[in-house]
Amino acid sequence: MTKSVVSIAKGTDIQEMVDRALAQLDGVDNLLKPGAVVFIKPNAGHPAPPETSVNTNPEVLKAVVAAVKRYKPKEIIMAEASAVGQDTLKALATAGLHQAAQEAGVDRVVDIKRLAKEDLVDVDVPDGVEIKKFRVPKMMVDADCVIGLPIFKTHLSMVFTGAVKAMKGVVDDRTHRKMHFVDLSEALFDLLAVSQPDISIVDMVRPMEGLGPMTLGKPVDFGCIVAGTDALAIDATCCRMTGIDVYDTYLTKGAKRGVGVIDEDQIEIRGNRIKEVYRKLDTPFLEGFSRYDGYCIYDENSCSSCMGVMMYVLEALKTQGKYDENKGISIVFGPKKDLPEEAARGKDLILVGKCVERFRDQGVFVGGCPPMAFGPVFAILKREDQEEEQAPVDAWKDAGAEDWLQAVEGKHKDKN
Repeated sequence: MTKSVVSIAKGTDIQEMVDRALAQLDGVDNLLKPGAVVFIKPNAGHPAPPETSVNTNPEVLKAVVAAVKRYKPKEIIMAEASAVGQDTLKALATAGLHQAAQEAGVDRVVDIKRLAKEDLVDVDVPDGVEIKKFRVPKMMVDADCVIGLPIFKTHLSMVFTGAVKAMKGVVDDRTHRKMHFVDLSEALFDLLAVSQPDISIVDMVRPMEGLGPMTLGKPVDFGCIVAGTDALAIDATCCRMTGIDVYDTYLTKGAKRGVGVIDEDQIEIRGNRIKEVYRKLDTPFLEGFSRYDGYCIYDENSCSSCMGVMMYVLEALKTQGKYDENKGISIVFGPKKDLPEEAARGKDLILVGKCVERFRDQGVFVGGCPPMAFGPVFAILKREDQEEEQAPVDAWKDAGAEDWLQAVEGKHKDKN
């Protein structure tokens, strides 16, 4: 049986690592031919500077573009669609990726969200489980080589982001939101079935551990580039490099569907060995909301946006010494047919987001889809309804837990 090849390159020189990782793969010359159109998809989900490791390292992008240029392509396109509600161009600029693309000689930088209807194409998903059809950029479908360029980081609802999950950034907000209202892991593999990159190059130079995927996570000096043509095999390898049990992750669903492989005996590692680069990363989300003792949290069917908001709120409450005094409350979010019978009622029931608005007369309601973090924290501290917050979504994500709650309390005083 032919194995999936995954290349690991460890070092200190990013260009050298990218070049070595690609050289260790088979068939790169067939994908990156002279005159080829190359489509590069980085990670730029939220506006955050390079040092946060929220987005792909701009130096890694430069190194990949330099490597591609040696093959004399006709055109290099960098394209992304940031997270729901985010401005892609702002995210690319704040991450340093827009400037890096210009300096490296990328021919076009494209915000997938701003593409005209004629620049998109509907693609049917063979045997789709959750989503039967995706609308994706025509330029990606027509490209001679698609390169996925994600950063590896912890993720609140999916444990980690890598080669598989990062491809969610090729769809618009409407589809992106729809993916969060079904089984997201299955929807990811529906998408990957029609959009798997020809090559995935994972930025593990400074991956993120802890409370990712945004600015409460912690960058770690890891010093690796991981590459291959099978996104599942790459992610499985990254998990083994960081101490994540592959079989406790969503990758098992993709392997079962035959989208790629995850078993060690089906993967050939080239370059550095896993044991040479191994470093255990902190992945608190394997525990889920069970880590928040004293709070009854009902998050079934919720999207990662609401999960992220509530995770940030609870961490900030801990940091600011407000956590213990609010123990005993119930927090409910995500689509629910019925309000959980065992959940509290009245002032001790916090209902978060549009999905649970129909229960608002039974507790304290926070509007929004997703709500901003200001709303839930006001609701918890003041036990008062909060209508949809109009502050920009990145106002709370750009701040660390240490100063964020102070800013929230100041904003509340200003309102009064």
